[in-house]
Amino acid sequence: MSTPRLAAMAVIFVLASSFLSAEETCGDLTDEGDQTRYELRNVSGHHSPIQIDGYLTLRDDAAAHVRVYWVHALARNVAKKKISYWSVGFETNGSNPGLNFTQSNDYFFTGDVFAPGQTAKVQSCPISLVIRPE
Repeated sequence: MSTPRLAAMAVIFVLASSFLSAEETCGDLTDEGDQTRYELRNVSGHHSPIQIDGYLTLRDDAAAHVRVYWVHALARNVAKKKISYWSVGFETNGSNPGLNFTQSNDYFFTGDVFAPGQTAKVQSCPISLVIRPE
């Protein structure tokens, strides 16, 4: 009975490794075409242990009916305690289509922590969404 569990865990680790390598190689493609840049606004409560600073860029491709988003941010641990797991979500207001992007960091398997004052990069690969006609 323990053999299938070990096999399943091995598959999870392989998938996680290939996902991370794909994420690291997406590159910074924000130099393409006309783009709009928006500063991120942190709407978490004032007791949140994570502070987010950065910006979002978007580019519309009207011919293809596609809007492309990129998130460029830093997460900072502003708490006095170590954090073993954190997740941050990004949403756009009033845009068609709207972005809903989440990034999580789990330090359980690494034995590491997100230490007080430490920063972590939060960056998405290009996210393409279909623009709905008015």
